Amino acid sequence: MKLVAISFLLVLLCVGCSSTRTVTSEQLKYTQWQLSKVNGLAIPVSQTASIRFIEAMQVNGFAGCNKFFGEGALSEDTL
Repeated sequence: MKLVAISFLLVLLCVGCSSTRTVTSEQLKYTQWQLSKVNGLAIPVSQTASIRFIEAMQVNGFAGCNKFFGEGALSEDTL
């Protein structure tokens, strides 16, 4: 379940970033992304997932019931 939630968040992040064509690690630094809709349907506030980017592409967040952390890397258009 945790792996599915993390994968889902990363896919949503990449989709959100793809609208601007290219994103650098400097642009992501100190940003926070929050999941608000899935398939056009609003998500209850109590189940909101989020991801934050901090120094050196370190990421942490909340996937609805579990917290996660790790190191991200950008390669062309992929996180």
